[in-house]
Amino acid sequence: MRLKIQGGSLPVSLATNDTRTGVPLTDLAEVVVPRHRDDSSSSIIALMVVAALACAVIVASLVTFHCHRWQLHSRKLRRAQAEYESDRSRGVERPGPGSSLSA
Repeated sequence: MRLKIQGGSLPVSLATNDTRTGVPLTDLAEVVVPRHRDDSSSSIIALMVVAALACAVIVASLVTFHCHRWQLHSRKLRRAQAEYESDRSRGVERPGPGSSLSA
C-alpha cells in the first residue's frame, strides 16, 4: 500500500516496521516523536539562572554606586565644615551674596 504525501511527489510506504517494537506502522498519524520535558525545563531553569545573575549584578552595582556617592558626600561635608571652622578661627570673613568686593 502506497500513499502520496500532500505537497510531495514521492510515494511513502505505510507498511514500514517500527525499529523499536517491530510492529508495522499502518498510519502516519501514529508516528509520534517523543518530546523531552527535560530539555524545555532545563532551558527555562538556565534562563532563570541567567536572569537572576543579571539582576544580582545590577543590584550590586547600584548599591556600590550609592555607597560610594554617600561616602563622597560625607567627605565633602567634612571638608566644608573644616574649612568653615578654620576660616572662622582666623577671623576671615567672606563677602555675602549682596556685598561688593571693591569697597
